[in-house]
Amino acid sequence: PYTLAAVRHDSLFNVFSVSKAVAAAAVHVLVQRGMVDLDAPVCSYWHEFQANTSDVLGVGAGHASAGHITVRHVLNHQAGLADAGLDDMARDPYVVCDSEAMLAVLEEATPASAAGADTRYHYLTFGWLLEGIVRGVTGRTLADFVRNEMAGPLGLADEMMLGLGDSYE
Repeated sequence: PYTLAAVRHDSLFNVFSVSKAVAAAAVHVLVQRGMVDLDAPVCSYWHEFQANTSDVLGVGAGHASAGHITVRHVLNHQAGLADAGLDDMARDPYVVCDSEAMLAVLEEATPASAAGADTRYHYLTFGWLLEGIVRGVTGRTLADFVRNEMAGPLGLADEMMLGLGDSYE
C-alpha cells in the first residue's frame, strides 16, 4: 500500500519502464525460436485479445480493431493502446499492478488509432500487451518465462525478477 514511510532495505519500487526491455526480449526469444511471427496479429497468439473489439469497418474514423494489431505494432508502440484502461486506473490505481485485470482491460480495449498509424509510447500497457502474447504462446506468465528461459540460464534467476515473486503472493 502507498505510504510516506522512509525507504528501507526491503522497500518495493514499481519499475514498469525498466522491465520493458526484458519483456520485449522475451518476445524476441519466442521469435528466435520460431514460435512468434512479428507480422502476425496479436490475436493469433492471444485469442481473447480481439473478443470485444469491433471490426475495422465498424469503428469510427481513426480507429481500428485489435484484430489488426500485429506483434510488431506492439513492440514499436504503434498498437493504438497507449491510454487503454485509464478510466479503470482512475477508479483503482492498483489495477495496473494486477495482471489478470490488465489483460482483461486490454482484451476489451478499443484502439485510439489504426495499428501502425502513429507511434505513441505505451507507458502502462506495453508490458501487459507482451504478457498477453507470451501467455498465449507458452501458457506461462511473463515472469515465469523470464525466470526460467532467460534469467535462469544466465545464472540470474534470484537476481532478476518480474512481479513480486512467491514471497509476496
